[in-house]
Amino acid sequence: LAAERYNKLEPVNLGAGFEISIKDLVALIVRITGFKGTV
Repeated sequence: LAAERYNKLEPVNLGAGFEISIKDLVALIVRITGFKGTV
């Protein structure tokens, strides 16, 4: 809901209080799930 009214360029932390890049998040998901394809 917060992102619906947010129109600035700065990132918004809607998570658990720490930052993670999309690349690092994808790598984490790949590792946890055992995904063997390419992203």
